[in-house]
Amino acid sequence: LPMCLADTGVVPAVVMATVFAGACVWTMSLVGHSVVLTGQQTYAGMWGQVIGPRTQWFPLLVLVIVTFGCSLGYLCLFAAMMKDLLPQDVIPEWGSPRIWALIVVLPPLLPICMLKDLAALSFVSGPAGVATLYVVGIVLVRALDGTYAEGGRFHHGAVAQPTLHTSLFHVSPKSLQLVNALAIGYLCHYNA
Repeated sequence: LPMCLADTGVVPAVVMATVFAGACVWTMSLVGHSVVLTGQQTYAGMWGQVIGPRTQWFPLLVLVIVTFGCSLGYLCLFAAMMKDLLPQDVIPEWGSPRIWALIVVLPPLLPICMLKDLAALSFVSGPAGVATLYVVGIVLVRALDGTYAEGGRFHHGAVAQPTLHTSLFHVSPKSLQLVNALAIGYLCHYNA
């Protein structure tokens, strides 16, 4: 996300995030209204009642394709991060680092993707939130104490230094990366 924001001004970034959030809320409210109007609890049931029972499979196919695409996007993101996080001496020579990162990430992610009810994950929601806040706190402390700054203890480990634009309204073709990051971020929420 920070690399995406490097090529987009603050105003367009806030507008894009607001539009995506609004679209997410609006479409979920439409789903809620559809449930009330049709009395059905599933996409297939609503489709069958409104469009016809012969094509009830279509919304399920769309959900499978979108969920697969979202999961693939997350796998690619995790693979890109794991490639840099895994020690190079652990990765065998005969496979690319991305393939090995996918092998590391796929086993824990696949069973989660196959859950029909996410209530089984409720016991880890609180600790996951605390862990996220802990990571944010560590990043903030290190950013403020200078360890990420030039000459700091962790500056040499930076993969790329983004060039931040001072223009509040800067938009470039690379701003589409921000659209992609927002889309993936919102997809995981509505899929849950």
